[in-house]
Parts: sequence; C-alpha cells; structure tokens
Amino acid sequence: MISMADAAEWRSLGRQLAPGLFLTFVWFLLSVIGFMVVDPYGVIDRPLIEGFNDVKPLRFANQRIYKPIWFLRGDYNGIILGASRELIGMDPRSAPLREQGRRFYNFAMVDERPYESAQIAEFAVASRPIRTIVIDLEFTRYNLDPKVLAPLPFYPKTGSIVAWALRQEALAAVSFQGISDSFDTFRASEERRVLAHHHTREGLEEYPSHSPDLQYNYEATFANGLSIYLNLVLPKVADQSSDWTKRGFDHSSLKKILDLAAAHGTRVIAFIGPYHALLMEAFRRKGLWQLFEQWKRELVSVFDNAKPAHPAADVALWDFSGYNSATTEPLPRSGGKRSVMDYWDEVHYSINLGDRISAVLFPPPAAAWTPAGDFGTKLTGSNIEAHLAAARADQLTYEAAHVDDLKWLATLDKSAVHSMDTK
Repeated sequence: MISMADAAEWRSLGRQLAPGLFLTFVWFLLSVIGFMVVDPYGVIDRPLIEGFNDVKPLRFANQRIYKPIWFLRGDYNGIILGASRELIGMDPRSAPLREQGRRFYNFAMVDERPYESAQIAEFAVASRPIRTIVIDLEFTRYNLDPKVLAPLPFYPKTGSIVAWALRQEALAAVSFQGISDSFDTFRASEERRVLAHHHTREGLEEYPSHSPDLQYNYEATFANGLSIYLNLVLPKVADQSSDWTKRGFDHSSLKKILDLAAAHGTRVIAFIGPYHALLMEAFRRKGLWQLFEQWKRELVSVFDNAKPAHPAADVALWDFSGYNSATTEPLPRSGGKRSVMDYWDEVHYSINLGDRISAVLFPPPAAAWTPAGDFGTKLTGSNIEAHLAAARADQLTYEAAHVDDLKWLATLDKSAVHSMDTK
C-alpha cells in the first residue's frame, strides 16, 4: 500500500523529470525528422533541396542500404551483379542493351561477395519479372571472407536484404552516427562541394568531375592499385591457395543463382572481367596463375554440370581476361606519350570497355554484327584447355614486349614471395 507521503514524493519526482523527458523526446523526434528530411544515404531521395540535402557524400558507403529500395521503384527485366568495376563500368543504358529492350538495374556494389550476389538475385527474381542476370565472377574476392579486406556493412548471410536495409536506415535515424551523417550531408550541400561520383536511377556510379583523360595520371593510379594488390590483396589470396588447390573453390553461391534462374526461366550470363595485363602479371608474380587457371576450369565445370541438371536453362560463361587487344592496352608512363586508356586502374574499366562487353554478351542482329576479334571467349568444357594454353602463349609475347613495365611492376612488390609461375 503506497502512503500519501510516498505518492506525493512520486508526483514531485515526476514534475522534476518531466521537463527533461519532454526535451529528450523532442530532441529525439527532431533528430529522426531531420534524418529523414536530409536523407544522407539517398533512400527516400525526395525532396532534394539545393544547398540543403542535394549533395550526398555518404551515399557511396551505404549502397547496400539504398539500392534494394531504388530497385523496387523501377521497372526492370534484368540485373547486373558484380563489384566496383561493374558499378562504374557496366552502363544499363548502353546501346547494346537499350536497343534490344533490356531494362537492367546495376546491382553491383563495392566488394560484393558471391553470397551477396545470390541474395540479390533471389530478391530481384521474387520482386520483378527478371529475364536476364549478368554477373561478373571476380577471382580475388571469390572465396575470401567479407571482413578480410574491407570493413564494409556487408549483408548478413541469412534474412531479407530489404528488411536489413530498412532496419539499418531506422537504426541510423535514431543514432548519433545518423545525426553526424545528416550534418555532413547538410554541410556538403551548403558549401556546394562537388562530388566525385553520381548515382543514376539505374544503379550506375558516374564520375562527372573526375574521369580518365589526357591529364589523368594513369601511372600513379596504377602504381597505387597494383601496390595494394601485390602487398595486401594477393597475399591474402595466397594464404588460402593451398586449401583451394586441394579441395577446390566453394561455388555454392553461383550454383544457387543457376538453380534459381532455372526455376524461373531466367537467363544467366556470367563473365570473367578484363583485368589489365599488369594485374595478371601480378597474379603470376605472386604464384597464383595456376590457381587462376584452376578457378576457370572449375567455373566451366559448374556451368557444364548445370546443363544436364537444367536442360532448358539458358546459361553461359564468358572470359574477357587474358592478354588481348583490350587488356594489353599500353600504360602511359611519365615522360612518355599521353593517351586515354579504357581503364581507370588495373582492375576498373571504362564505360566504353563495358559497352564492348555488353555488345559481345548481347550482340545485335546478325546482319549488323561485327565480330569482337580477340575480346571475349565463350568457355566450355571442349575449349577451356586450348583457351588457357593460348593465354600462356600470349603472356610470353606480352612479357617480351613489356620488359620495362615488368621491371616497374617489380619495384611495387614489397612482400617476400615472388613466384613467376606460368606452367
């Protein structure tokens, strides 16, 4: 039984706490409203007010939050899956796609892992009448644990990616990080900071104020990227290479995409992207060439095995890597002749090269079709060994013609293991 004195004390305490609680509630409410209005991650994207919230520097780091929401707002019949090189190099609006009535959404994201690609494919097929899935298969990220190289907010391995995205957005709205991100967005918009990147409605990331041209410092950019690969990324791959050599790679995510596509009558076109030849020389330098070839053989096996399992399925595997006219494009060096490359760096290619990939994967009618020459090979069990042998022969030709470039590459390698395997 509460006495009258106790009740009076509780009322007195309530009167003392009420102003603080009210102010806390108001601060909380204003923070949430402010976050939703400023919209730092571009999820809502309306209204955009010049000088207030139209410049969004935090959107890039939060692609996994906004992209599922944006996808649901559009009418798409295809998706592009991959990592950062597809994010900036594969334009859904390119002529080979647009002229054939293909409405693709670029669902590539920085460091997108195979399990994430499978989750996205499942979400997309369940949400829209997806007729085609295009996916880049990336050797250096294929089986590495998500946290090994990049501290990104990767999708959890179970559950809905939309539910996760909405939950992250809600948590940010009530967090100090969200307040900070809203303030940074407001300041960037107010000061009219020019963003280096811009996200299109179709998911492509553009760099309108920063693109490869005659003034672009290719040598410095390649040197920085190749140093990261030689001294950080490839050693991480090499650490697990003996296990992959013995047991093979884990292709469960790729198989899941193929099974999903077969069940929905969806076409799957996978490709190995056009690494620049200098990066492939880095693979060779770190003793990974044989593993690179093993990975390709296993991919061919996955696709060949999918055909008897799903006879009606339309699946294909293409290879744009190797030493071809695109990947051996000369690197403009200091003091040498300036030229514009189809690469940003050793792994990221330009939209022009991305359009060439699209033209190979989706050729126009035969009457207007011009063969792509040596760029792009459709891999099967019957041609894989000849294809790999040809790449080895092309490598020797490249090595002989680029002695100075390979000496320069060697100066970037600060780690201990140098194993130039080609056999």
